Amino acid sequence: MAAQVSGLPEASAIGAALLAGLGAGTFRTSAEAVASLCSVNRVVQPVPEHLGWYNRLYKEMYRTLYPALKEIHHRLDGFG
Repeated sequence: MAAQVSGLPEASAIGAALLAGLGAGTFRTSAEAVASLCSVNRVVQPVPEHLGWYNRLYKEMYRTLYPALKEIHHRLDGFG
């Protein structure tokens, strides 16, 4: 799976601004907020040799984080 890398500087601040816009009702969903950016600087293709590392990150990090954040993400989508 390729990753789209934004050319926007200060991505953390922009993310916070998008969440603020979501909370203020500017955007109906987080997907709508992200779509408002529509700026992809480059596409990064996965490195086949790193498959073991990708799988380890998925199993040890993502699978732990997703359940912990799932409710928060659903609440954010419905916020506003």
